Amino acid sequence: MKVEGGKIIIGKIDLWDKVWKCCKGSAEEAEMELDEEEEKFWKRA
Repeated sequence: MKVEGGKIIIGKIDLWDKVWKCCKGSAEEAEMELDEEEEKFWKRA
């Protein structure tokens, strides 16, 4: 994000690095890892 001429400019965000950084490998592997984490979370709740 930056300001140019009094306007706020929002650039592209690489969500894989910013949000999914927890996971390594393919999108399918990341989804499986997140599913496992979610399952563990709900077992504790």
